[in-house]
Amino acid sequence: MRIGERIKYLREAKGLTQKDVATKLGLESAAVSKYELNLREPNIEALKKLSEIFEVSTDFLLGLTPDVYIGEKDKATFNLTNIKNKYEKNPTTEIIDTDEAVGWAVNELCCGVGKTTYGEVELNQNISFEEISKLINNFEKSKNPKPQILLKVRNKKENIMIVEIDYFENADMPLKATDRVNLYANKLSEKYNVLGLAMDIDKNKNCKIIYSTYIKKGENYSIPLLLPKTVLTTGEYLEIMDRL
Repeated sequence: MRIGERIKYLREAKGLTQKDVATKLGLESAAVSKYELNLREPNIEALKKLSEIFEVSTDFLLGLTPDVYIGEKDKATFNLTNIKNKYEKNPTTEIIDTDEAVGWAVNELCCGVGKTTYGEVELNQNISFEEISKLINNFEKSKNPKPQILLKVRNKKENIMIVEIDYFENADMPLKATDRVNLYANKLSEKYNVLGLAMDIDKNKNCKIIYSTYIKKGENYSIPLLLPKTVLTTGEYLEIMDRL
């Protein structure tokens, strides 16, 4: 990402408007708009203030560090109770067919199926809420879950990438992709380093990443990642994973 894209992403992540940021900088909203469009670069003083507003380093804003930003305060412990409460508001043991959504996601990620140059890709077109219920209610003793997309990274047997999808035709599912990613990633991190992505696909088949996280094998916390909403290729995600 260029500096403008980083500023925009950080601003949105903080829930701020361009006017909010401009006020903090003592500038007009148009100035922030030009920053984000890469039509103008902030001076040294503005960079320092932006780093304070977004709580990142100036090196990160300038692109001198990787696109992945990890802050210690962003580390989060797994909250199974929160996920369980969401599920119990609308419990079901239904099996939901998500074949079309998985197909679209595979195409967007350019990951292939089966043995590929990236590793081995396993697909699960059916979301079984009976299995999810078992996982929620007996987390420690339950079997490993089956994400909609699971990539076992080639030559790095402890690394996997998982993808869960919110699809417009399955909008009433009791657990959204973000919750399923957190649930699955935390269970799978007992054996693997896990990069987890939650993807949204709308009725026009537009795909975007709505959540991304990383959990190192054996750790008891996850790290939300600052990644573009635009879907990257599998190769790009694996390069990111190598930097974590």
